[in-house]
Amino acid sequence: MTTTFATRSAWYDRWTKPDLASLVEALKMHHRRQFSNFIEKLDALERTEQSIIWFGPSWRWTIAYTMPPVAVHGGSNGRSARSSKANTPPKEPEIVCYLVPSVENPLVCVPLCDTEVAEVCAAKGQFGRYIKDGVATAKCAVTTRWATWAPATENETKQILDLIRRKYDNLCRQQGGNPQDN
Repeated sequence: MTTTFATRSAWYDRWTKPDLASLVEALKMHHRRQFSNFIEKLDALERTEQSIIWFGPSWRWTIAYTMPPVAVHGGSNGRSARSSKANTPPKEPEIVCYLVPSVENPLVCVPLCDTEVAEVCAAKGQFGRYIKDGVATAKCAVTTRWATWAPATENETKQILDLIRRKYDNLCRQQGGNPQDN
């Protein structure tokens, strides 16, 4: 008699931080293809950083893409503007998006502020119904809409990547950079 044990996906194991490959490998083939496309495109954005974070029982191990704040240099003595203001806490990284590699239903989440939501709604012909419906039905917490999608096709993936790229370009401009350089 042979006993076979089903291996549990790394996504479920709260106590062992998985690597990116084990999270993606656990997905079904069509989801794996979409997630690999997201990862490839997001890793190509120069100023983003990827991390794997535990988000509790709903999102479990999630792949977060953030943009760290740019150090501001100023003053005649070469000190940064941040060091001259001792009471000002350092700025937090900006969230670009989250990839939730749920084995049952992988998600992509793009947190949007009110001005980003207004841009999407006002952009005629730039975003399809898939994106606009996701933004319109997104849950709102304080001033952030948590727009989520479960992309199943390459077209849906492309539309979400277009939205992420627009958000990334806006973050670059806010930090004083040129998004076209990336």
